[in-house]
Amino acid sequence: MLYRPADPGRYPLVVFSHGRAGKYPPANPSLVYSYSQICEELAEQGCVVAYFVRRGYGNSEGPDSELQDTALLSGYEAAKDYAAAVEYWRTRDFVRPDHVVVMGQSQGGWAALASATLALPGVRGAVNISGGTNYAGMGTGMVTPAVQDAWVAGCVELGAGARMPTLWIYAENDLSVSGPTARRMFAAYTTAGGPATMLMLPPFGTNGHNIVGYPHLFIFELNEFFAQIGFGVNSAPVVGRPAGVTTMIRGGTATFTASVAGDPLPSLQWCKDGIDLTEGGSIHGSSSATLRVENVQMSDAGSYALRATNVAGATMSAALSLTVCERPVQVLEPPGEGTARIMNLSTRGIVAAGDHVLVAGFVIAGRAPKRLLILGSGLNLRQRFGLSGEVGRPRLTVWHRSGEANVVISQNDDWQADAAGLAALIAAVGAQPLSPSSDPAHGDAGLRLTLAPGVYTVVVDPAPQSATADGLGLVEIYDAAPETDSQLVNISSRGLTEAGTRQMIVGVVLGGSGSRRLLIRGVGPGLRPFGVGGWLSNPAQSLHWNQAGMDRVICSNDDWWNSSQAEQAMALMPALGAFGLDAFSTDAVVLQTLAAGAYTCVVTTVDGESGVVLTELYDADEH
Repeated sequence: MLYRPADPGRYPLVVFSHGRAGKYPPANPSLVYSYSQICEELAEQGCVVAYFVRRGYGNSEGPDSELQDTALLSGYEAAKDYAAAVEYWRTRDFVRPDHVVVMGQSQGGWAALASATLALPGVRGAVNISGGTNYAGMGTGMVTPAVQDAWVAGCVELGAGARMPTLWIYAENDLSVSGPTARRMFAAYTTAGGPATMLMLPPFGTNGHNIVGYPHLFIFELNEFFAQIGFGVNSAPVVGRPAGVTTMIRGGTATFTASVAGDPLPSLQWCKDGIDLTEGGSIHGSSSATLRVENVQMSDAGSYALRATNVAGATMSAALSLTVCERPVQVLEPPGEGTARIMNLSTRGIVAAGDHVLVAGFVIAGRAPKRLLILGSGLNLRQRFGLSGEVGRPRLTVWHRSGEANVVISQNDDWQADAAGLAALIAAVGAQPLSPSSDPAHGDAGLRLTLAPGVYTVVVDPAPQSATADGLGLVEIYDAAPETDSQLVNISSRGLTEAGTRQMIVGVVLGGSGSRRLLIRGVGPGLRPFGVGGWLSNPAQSLHWNQAGMDRVICSNDDWWNSSQAEQAMALMPALGAFGLDAFSTDAVVLQTLAAGAYTCVVTTVDGESGVVLTELYDADEH
């Protein structure tokens, strides 16, 4: 007999079977109880219940084969019928094949325990209600002390072989399996290693063996067991707070995602400003957990939320607001008196091959071309800072974004190819001199470039002849013509960071006098919408002031929203062209007004793990 919810859908499955009336096979169908109360209760809660009659009972075909010589063998024989029922019913299109529970009463309860020793696909647990068994060797068919001992001995074997959690439900005044006997069986089962929970009910009626007909006595504990084994019974949808970029430059791609739970699995629908989104065009994944909006336009700004619906109800997620803005045009006037300006940007991090190259992007804003000195240090890190584990010989490759294409401007892996020109410029900007090296596997790189205003990227990777393909490297970008009316306004570096000396460090030197406001970000989880793998889950930042050999921490931040400057930072990000961060992400942001001088921002890992991080430094006074 099949019991199922009225609404269409896929539901968890309970495979349920009956007891036995005494020692002899109950060939009379009237002796096989319907168990309608518990089956109907479970169906109302959102389960499919397949109640089946085992071989040899009622009008079923096949011999009565359960009367084996021992209690254990009788259980194993009955378990064959459970296995066949599970195999058949879990293939039906209204059943969730990975959410199955076997359940039985009396002899069926004992058989459910035996089924728990089998590797049944999709079965998460077994429920034994008033379980005991008749077997051929019990003589008169009466429950004697010898029979009780046989049950206890059988529970030792069943517990040792159990493959799944079990729930035992008994009553104190059970006339077939008394309360003390049930406790002995349970103790033997769990001592042997069987995972089990027991519910012992107080005396009920004249015979507690009949509690199966009164499911209200144990339905709460039964549902608790279902929850523990991940067997959902009509639970309303739960939708997590959507995550994704909240501020986009027009033309980009916005991706929102949310975690969803519920039984049965809910259907999903993304909404914008309360209106259901339709799949197609720039909208992708409108009925999935992840929504992608391509070629974002100003009209796509608004409030996005995910609705999840199943037979237990509908749940709407918290809303996520998307702001769309035009890319800001940077036109700078010559700095006035008492205005500090960025003279040097640098990043120290891990330089490795493949996906873990060190990438440093920078922006030149203004009208006139800018003369720059760009250095990539490997050997110089050991000589300058006494650090070990440096990359043998770094290679610098400078790219320029032109329209939709990236164009290589210049490349160098040996500064000595332009030794005279670089040495003079190094001295002019006050950079650390580089030492000559005759070893092709160790050295430093350098470039002198004059670049038009725009966006550039420096990739630092190990040169082909480098002695090591994984080590610390330093990239430095110096303003070699501060008198021009163009200016360095941003550096963004992406790379792998680890604990200790292999953490990422961003440096900035503010020249002139007066002060400058800087926005510095350490982004880990914020990289997820861009398809970056292995991002650092919880970065933190500390901003240091470096003066006359002294190092002092000015401020620090772990979670960007947990800061007194959070609202100011949120307002500045779109104006500076920075992508938005999720409202409660673990990315780190520092917003600080700094006097002229030298500063470093250290990006650390809160949890001691390693991962890819993006560090960004913006001139916040240029918006």
